[in-house]
Amino acid sequence: MRPARTSGAVLAALAVAGAAGCGLFGRDEPPPCPPISVLADGAELVRFAAGPGRDLIDVNFQGQVADAFAGCEYEIDDETETGTLTVEINPVFEVTRGPANHDRVAAFEYFVGLVEHKPDGPVIHSRPRFDVTVEFPGNQTTVQYLEETPVTIVVPLAAGQTGTDFEVFFGLQLSREELDYNRRRRQTNR
Repeated sequence: MRPARTSGAVLAALAVAGAAGCGLFGRDEPPPCPPISVLADGAELVRFAAGPGRDLIDVNFQGQVADAFAGCEYEIDDETETGTLTVEINPVFEVTRGPANHDRVAAFEYFVGLVEHKPDGPVIHSRPRFDVTVEFPGNQTTVQYLEETPVTIVVPLAAGQTGTDFEVFFGLQLSREELDYNRRRRQTNR
């Protein structure tokens, strides 16, 4: 599997190229990988310290999706034209220590899911959560964290299906309070 680096500047619709056998589906080029998107509500996280305070001095840490590395691989039976599509994604997060962070550690979760595009609406194939713990060494206040072990999703393919029939999405797992905070901030910044 050949990973393709995606640009953090295009987080709304990250598209990645993948690897597959030549000549698949009668083509000279490999079939496409599914597009990868960051959900707007899960692109950023502001986590406050325990307690009622919600000012800048109460911020434990802030995190955001910074980038992603992804790739895919097809395994197709020549006779039935069915098979599997294996997608791997390594998210990259940027985490900034806040004034209320005294232990120099930030712990959060992210999720990865897959949607199949169908006439009757999308169907989510998987949406597990993954734990991340980031330490701030020395006097560093901002850390880029690359998830070194890729998240792997294996998608069964019907005859004629390709990566364009699906979409991978990911983002930071937020509490209801964190989600509401993000939405209020976006409304204020408009």
